[in-house]
Amino acid sequence: MMIEKESTVAKEILAAQLSIPEKLVSVVNAFRPDKEETVITDVLERKENIMHDKICKKIVEVAVPILAEIVKEGIAQGIFECNYIEERVKMLLVISQHMFDYGNFSDKDLEVYIDMLEKLLGAKNGKIHFISKVLVEGAKE
Repeated sequence: MMIEKESTVAKEILAAQLSIPEKLVSVVNAFRPDKEETVITDVLERKENIMHDKICKKIVEVAVPILAEIVKEGIAQGIFECNYIEERVKMLLVISQHMFDYGNFSDKDLEVYIDMLEKLLGAKNGKIHFISKVLVEGAKE
């Protein structure tokens, strides 16, 4: 994974004229590996590979500030209502990395994660349900 490249793409998305839901989905997708990277990613992301942990930490380090900016925009637009934004985003990102990266989750897991996401960000019930499509599609790739 070329985290610098993905970070650049995510920052471009942050500056784009997109809705908050579109930005969230696009940034999450920006940090997914390209098709050409899947072979190396499969090896790197094996839990027994020490690089797996380092990559996960680096993605969190790079993605949290970008996602936090989107949440701040969402707060300004009245979509979200929360404090400790970076900490909340970090928790949600870490949970999603470990839960959804390997496609080993149930519909109930997905439902609970979205419920948690809405509650942690102070969104109205059902406001973030769109992200389930992104998580399911990402697990299939």
